[in-house]
Amino acid sequence: MSSDFSLFSLFTAGLACLLPVANAYTQPVGDAPSGNPISEPGLSSIVPAGQNYTITWQPTTDGTVTLVLLKGPASNAIPQYAIVENIPNSGSYVWFPSTDLAPTADATGYGIELICDSNGQYQYTTQFGISNPSYQAAAAASSSSASSSSASPTIPS
Repeated sequence: MSSDFSLFSLFTAGLACLLPVANAYTQPVGDAPSGNPISEPGLSSIVPAGQNYTITWQPTTDGTVTLVLLKGPASNAIPQYAIVENIPNSGSYVWFPSTDLAPTADATGYGIELICDSNGQYQYTTQFGISNPSYQAAAAASSSSASSSSASPTIPS
């Protein structure tokens, strides 16, 4: 009977390796944002999809950080995906926003969360918009696989 259990354990462990891990990036910790203030994108920014855009912040922690794209109103922004993970906390990152991103009518609808990988300390951008003249709703809807989180952050408006 122990050999059956061992084979089952081995099978399930192997299966677990094949399954995708949701939100594999460092998760934010704490009750409020702190440190690493983000200056770009700033209030009233419109980020062009399909073009390089430099995200900038003032590094106040050591180590690496992860940048996560958020979507939705400031009171209920939903994490979409990690823009980049485990990069040096240098104060800037050149992002190439996907042309799958839905454009916004104004400078709201998106945000970025910066997470310190060593301790989960986090910070948000203000809300910003996306311009995307190449956007095609039907194609983006069929190819997007946004992840959701049980706790939605509130980002500054």
